Amino acid sequence: MSPPSARYGARLPLRACCAAVMALLLAGCTQMPVMPTVTDELPPLVVGLPSLAGAQSGQTLTATFGDSEITLICGQSISDAGWRSVCVNPLGLRVFTLAIGRDGSATTERGAGVPQAIDARRVLADVQLASWPLAALEAAYAGSGWRVQAVGGDMRRLWLDGHLAAEVHYASAQGAAGLHWLVNLKQSYTLMIRPDVQ
Repeated sequence: MSPPSARYGARLPLRACCAAVMALLLAGCTQMPVMPTVTDELPPLVVGLPSLAGAQSGQTLTATFGDSEITLICGQSISDAGWRSVCVNPLGLRVFTLAIGRDGSATTERGAGVPQAIDARRVLADVQLASWPLAALEAAYAGSGWRVQAVGGDMRRLWLDGHLAAEVHYASAQGAAGLHWLVNLKQSYTLMIRPDVQ
């Protein structure tokens, strides 16, 4: 953006410039919200499910936040080494790869040009909350401020320090085997999960 003197063809007095800057700063302090840091507000990840060793699963994820929407096609695999999740966009370009070792160590590889706002650990944490067996989540969350609760047969709720953080809704009696979606109440986004049909 060009400076005011270039756009209006005249140099503004120094005192007027200082007054305008101070007014903008004061307005920003009173009106602009402070964005929360979300990277430290993730539930613990389920490292692995021995009974599913060697199994693979895939989902199509559609995240909606505000007026924006993004679709990811993700596949997860479990082996003796741990978890591996790979997500691509509808054109087949890799968005990220996330590997979780049996010791809980995590490594992430981000595709070229993928914005930092797309957090691979958050995507996997959401998928696990919505799709994993309840007992596995309860074991992973034990000792933390997170708690998961089944409500009837068609809903899960996630609590953080006694506050409702997210809800998962299942469209049918198939539960996680059918269409389901997560509503994150803390960060104001939804995630629709459609399992791949083999």
